[in-house]
Amino acid sequence: MSVNDYITIAKITKTHGVRGEVKLFLYTKNIQQYKNFFISENKVEVAFRGFKADNAIAKIEGVSDVDQAKSLQNEFLLIQKIDLPKTNDKSFYYADLVGAKILENNNVIGEVSDVANYGAGDIVTIAFLNSKNEAFPFTDEIFPEIDLKKHEIKFNRPDMI
Repeated sequence: MSVNDYITIAKITKTHGVRGEVKLFLYTKNIQQYKNFFISENKVEVAFRGFKADNAIAKIEGVSDVDQAKSLQNEFLLIQKIDLPKTNDKSFYYADLVGAKILENNNVIGEVSDVANYGAGDIVTIAFLNSKNEAFPFTDEIFPEIDLKKHEIKFNRPDMI
């Protein structure tokens, strides 16, 4: 399996207590629906102890003290893409867009390197062929057509003010 076969669903932010528990920042609302978790592509057993807003306290199998828990700080909790619920024909996961070719006037000009949301809306980062990276709002006007089968996205460069 490659790193592209995984989805990040939480970040281990810090330790919690002295028995090896960790605090997670969650990227999903219902992390408990998943059964198989990974850290750096290594399978781990995770028991959730409590939830508050977008955070959770968890116990990771084999981590029994605060020093072991500290070694996991800033690591990511992953799941395999195949464990995600299936989408219908008109919906997709943003992770499916990463690596998609960006077409402007039917010419490949780059590829999607990231899709993120920092609170003000979804942002698509394009790695252009000239090695420049730029971020654009993920709107229908800028990205009018997405073809997941071809792994291509049509791009209308916005006018700059």
